[in-house]
Amino acid sequence: MVNMIVSLMMFFCSIMISLNHPISLGFMILMQTILVCMLTRILTFSAWIPLSMFLVMVGGLMVVFTYVNSICSNSKFSFTSWKMTLFYMITPTYIIYTQPLVFNYYDNLQLKDNFNLEFVKLFLTINIYSSMFTFLYLLIALIIMINLIGLTKGPLRKKY
Repeated sequence: MVNMIVSLMMFFCSIMISLNHPISLGFMILMQTILVCMLTRILTFSAWIPLSMFLVMVGGLMVVFTYVNSICSNSKFSFTSWKMTLFYMITPTYIIYTQPLVFNYYDNLQLKDNFNLEFVKLFLTINIYSSMFTFLYLLIALIIMINLIGLTKGPLRKKY
């Protein structure tokens, strides 16, 4: 499973070089985010880190998509040739099967053990006040940002 995710990540990285439209680049970043979150979930016991990373990246991509859509709404996609697509499909497969895999089973177990210890340290009784302060600060910042944003006014241009 890890081999497949790593090869897909390499494939999307090689495709991303030839893309020139912001929406297609955003889609590739979204696909990379999904793959990184899946890989992080496989390598750790906790699902909170991949979930929070996914939500932050999707929120940022939604803002970028709205901005790009308001600026260049009528631009066309330009597709690459089939030869380049074939090259992009063969290259990651070749790299994966000719070089030894970076991830080792024992390294994964060690990473899981270290991660769980670090994650538990965040919620110890010593750190509970700083954690609660951080959570409350983020909640108050979210409420303030929601109240500041007006639906009729905004930085994006209006379409007539």
